This record gives sequence, C-alpha cells and structure tokens, in this order.
Amino acid sequence: MSATDLDEEFRQIMASIHTGADLATHDALMRQLESVQKRREATAHTANGAAARKPNTEAAVVVAKAAQRALRRPRPAPRRPDPNAMPVVWGDDLRGIPNDLARTGLFNIKQSEPRRILDNEPIASLKNITMFFSGPELRVRDEDVLLQCFHFQRNLRWGDPWSVNGRDFLQAMHWSDGKRGYRDLFDSLLRLSKGHLSILRTRQVEADAPVTTAVVASNGFTEQMAKAEEDGFVLKAGRLIEIEIEHGGRGAATVITVEMNKRTNALWQTMGYTLVNWEQRLDLTSTLARFLHRFYSSHRDPFALKVETILRLTGSGTASLSKFRQLLRDALDALVKIEFLSAYWIDSADRVNVRRLHVAAIYASAPR
Repeated sequence: MSATDLDEEFRQIMASIHTGADLATHDALMRQLESVQKRREATAHTANGAAARKPNTEAAVVVAKAAQRALRRPRPAPRRPDPNAMPVVWGDDLRGIPNDLARTGLFNIKQSEPRRILDNEPIASLKNITMFFSGPELRVRDEDVLLQCFHFQRNLRWGDPWSVNGRDFLQAMHWSDGKRGYRDLFDSLLRLSKGHLSILRTRQVEADAPVTTAVVASNGFTEQMAKAEEDGFVLKAGRLIEIEIEHGGRGAATVITVEMNKRTNALWQTMGYTLVNWEQRLDLTSTLARFLHRFYSSHRDPFALKVETILRLTGSGTASLSKFRQLLRDALDALVKIEFLSAYWIDSADRVNVRRLHVAAIYASAPR
C-alpha cells in the first residue's frame, strides 16, 4: 500500500474516532490507528533510505488525547447478583434443600402419633445454629411437599408465585391422585403455611464444639436469646410459604398457587444447599430411611453419630433404644440396597459409621 493510501486510511480512522464511538469500538479503532501509523513510518523509512527522519507526532497526539477521553468516559457498573435468584437450577431427577434444613430435625419420622402444636420449640440441629419452630409438627411427608415446592420454584426468582395443577403436584411425589392424596397434600400445604421458623446464629462458636456435632437444643427460646446476647447473634424468622388452592368442583382441575417467603431465601445463602437424588428417595418406604438419606446427602464424608443422638435428631417416638437400633439397621440396609451407601457399621461405642457412594453426590458450599 502506497504512502498516500496509508495517509488516507489514517485520516479515516481519526475521523471515526472523533465521532464518539462506544468504548469497545473506540478501543478497536485505536489499535487500527497504531498499526497504520507503524506502516506509514516503515514506508517513509524505505522511501528515504537511511536518512534521518523527524518523528511524526500527529498519531502520538491523537492516541494520547483519545486515551484521555477513554479514561474520562464512564464504564458500565458491574452487575450485582440478584438477591432473590435461586443459587442453582437442577434437573427433574434431583431435589434441592438448604443445608440449614437438611441437617436438622425439623421434619421428624413419626407417622401415626397425634401431631403436637409447637410454640417456639427448639429443633434438633448442629451446634452453630439454633432453630425454633412454631406451628403444627412437621414430618417427613411434609418434607416431601416442601422439596417439591422448592423444585417448582427453582426456575423463578425467590418469592415469585407459581401455580401448578394438583394432579401434577401429586404425581411428582408418587402420591395417589385420588381423594385421599388431595386431602393429604392440602393438609401438608396448610401445615407448612402455618409454620413459623426462627433461626438464631451466634457470632462465636465454642472452640471445643465442632459444627459437625449434632445436638438437641434443651433450652427454650428466651434462654437461648439471653445467652446469645453475650456474643452477638443474627435472628431471622418468618413463615415458610403462602398458599392458595382453587378447586372448581367435581371433575374440575385443582390449581395450587404457592408463594415462598422471600426471607427464607437466606436459608440457601448461609450453609449452602444439597441436591438429593429424588428417585432414590422415592424408592425408600421407611420415613427413617428417607430422613437418613436426606441427612447424609448433605455430607461428603459423614461423621460418626451415636445411635442415641440419631434417635433424638429424628424425633422418633420409639421408647426403646434397642428397638430403635434395629429400625436403624433396617433403614441403613435400605440405603445400601439403593446404592446410596456402600457400607455401614455400629462400633463398640454405639456410634453409627457410614460410607457413601459418591457417583451422584452433588454439593454446594456445604462444609463437612
């Protein structure tokens, strides 16, 4: 390319720069300008042989002024994450649950016993968190319903309401879609809507109290608050869900609308979450087996727990420890059968040790 052509290209690029292009285009034009200037200088050097040539400062001035304008030009602010966005979206073969719930006794394994009405009742949990619940006692079947609510919510912003056909809700959980199934679903949704959850986090944890040790809070809400005030705390409380059920009469569809409490999104942001293998869970008929499947799903390498601790954590109504130990063996056998566990044993200290198969294990921000 001749010197004249290069000079013309140089002028055209400068004209484009002065039109005020966006930042990305401006940067590209600046690179082109520098390239053309280098070729102009090389052409002039070739034409003049080894004769000395005064440096052409025209391009340098343009580059300097353009760089100053680029610095003054406001750059787009970084996008802030949506606080109500779900932290993860999973497939139909999984169900998500916050670890703050997965590692507690909020959903007990009782079945036929009358339900108690709780009033700021301490819930079995880990040592760095104290949980209180008010409302009708919740059980493993209620957990199935809440897991399915989380599943329907996963593609939406937290707190955005969603609606679903009642039959689709029941079939997703492998519940009967007859009259009994609908009544059980309605009752469970009502219990969840009445439930009020309070989570108290202290800012300091005793050095000799690892967060992996499961305990049962023995003191009431007032006593726990008084203790927490010494070190500082964070208290979050609210209902789990709001519901609306619309039934058009015999033979008509039932539409269920659910709105998750926006404040409960904090459950997903603290100790992380776990994705539970849904088909495995549905294959388990024992409520104890389902409880253990969810609890152990939240740990990569589950730690040993005493049989008595698991008894208290599950909220079992079994009075005899030896009877519960046999029920526990049966539940663990079921977890081995579905290939969730590779092995388990109860040692001489009456501690339950398990080994997981990690083929389908999925975790996020979930400490051991």
